[in-house]
Amino acid sequence: MRALKAKQKEELRLAQLEWIKYRDLDFKLIDSIYDTMQGTMYIPMRIDARMEVIKKRALELKGYLDLITEGE
Repeated sequence: MRALKAKQKEELRLAQLEWIKYRDLDFKLIDSIYDTMQGTMYIPMRIDARMEVIKKRALELKGYLDLITEGE
């Protein structure tokens, strides 16, 4: 947040609020799929699928930060 200008901070805040809604809906989808599976191997697979959603967003945000701080 320190690297962002005021307008960028607000845009990030709004984007994150919307992303959280997306994340929660994606988690519901993931859970609904894995709820139909039998066996303990699906527990770590469900967790991995959920983590991938978060990992993807974290890498996107890191890419934006790298772009903003490039050349500092």
